[in-house]
Amino acid sequence: MNNLTKALGIFPIFRIPQENLDDTIEELKTLAATCALDISEITIQKKDKPDPATLIGSGKLKEIKDFIISKNISVAIFNFELSASQLKNLQNMLGSDIDIYDRSELILEIFRKNARTQEAKLQIELARLQYEMPRLVGKRRGLDQFQIGMGAGTGKFAGRGPGEKQIEYDRRTIKRQIENLQREIDKIESRKKILLRKRTSEYFIITLIGYTNAGKSTLFNRLTESNVITSSTPFSTLDTKSALLKIEGNLKVFVNDTVGFISNIPDHLINSFLTTLEDIKQSGLLIHVTDVSSLNYEKHLDSVNQVLKKLDCFEKPTIAVFNKFDKLNNFEINNIKRKYPNAVFISAKNNIDIGLLKSAIFSHVSGLLAEIDLTIPFDDPKTIAELHEKYSVKEEKSSSTNIRFKVLLPKKDSYKFEKYLTAPKRNKL
Repeated sequence: MNNLTKALGIFPIFRIPQENLDDTIEELKTLAATCALDISEITIQKKDKPDPATLIGSGKLKEIKDFIISKNISVAIFNFELSASQLKNLQNMLGSDIDIYDRSELILEIFRKNARTQEAKLQIELARLQYEMPRLVGKRRGLDQFQIGMGAGTGKFAGRGPGEKQIEYDRRTIKRQIENLQREIDKIESRKKILLRKRTSEYFIITLIGYTNAGKSTLFNRLTESNVITSSTPFSTLDTKSALLKIEGNLKVFVNDTVGFISNIPDHLINSFLTTLEDIKQSGLLIHVTDVSSLNYEKHLDSVNQVLKKLDCFEKPTIAVFNKFDKLNNFEINNIKRKYPNAVFISAKNNIDIGLLKSAIFSHVSGLLAEIDLTIPFDDPKTIAELHEKYSVKEEKSSSTNIRFKVLLPKKDSYKFEKYLTAPKRNKL
């Protein structure tokens, strides 16, 4: 791959189910490529449990060192989170000229690149500092990358410094920066909670969730007639995008598009975009989007559900949406439908059966609507115009002095027309 640095991918399988290994390898390759690294070679280590000193054991490590030298590879990527002592030992044994990454560090780097708002940048920087501080002994990187403004330094590829005295200075510096960042984040979160409370009091909130690259942003564009840029790279949506969805009866519905999830994401990385996930907690309905054409779609379903459980959101009302079903044959589709009879099958990219999803959404929110009968005199043209412009007029009958309407509208708006009521309010469903 042009312009990418050659890397060796190292896959211990004591954590990865054997049947998911191919998918895991491809996923790590995608993460690496997003960081300009090409996993051109891979090695697999089968162990009953991690080696506390080096993760993979001294024998395998010697084999890896010889392989790296023979292939002229300068980067080693572990599909596992390395402890500070493991990183130190690996660096000593592989040599200071080899850059060592683990899975968490790759994800953090992608987060950093994709963060757009000040809030997201601060959260990602805090997560990076918390990740780096215990690992300074193993690998000291230049502290320019740790500036709050995110503009300085060269990130992962910054140089190493000398000695323990410098490391202690770095540790104190990082600790002060963590404290400053946390204060700034707390201020932003306080302001955001006020805005979220206001929004949820005025709007019904729907949030799209799903595994990374499931097609959430494409579906977001279909539902809201937006033009959000879509990408197949991991975590391309890090800052929440929001737009109005037009629902019959003029119910005000906000749709959020959130960051995609990924398997085996550590808790501290979940915290790094917790403010983004706060929108999930405030939602009245979740739309769980899954790329059903993936051979590992059930693994992806489970990965998302595990994050929802950590957020105490697993019991929230949810519509399961199986995207990209048009890539499957009829036999495959029918088998999956038998297993997941309540799922909605769509193709967001090709605009197939989006109407079915909108109907499912409407069925859920219809409990927030009321159908009322109104009698409005001709001498109130302003109210008559408002009914036609803002709400769903189901029936309309004129007499010599007035017009009788049957109107579908949000329950919270019905008070505005109390003086014109000609029949008791009743739920549509």
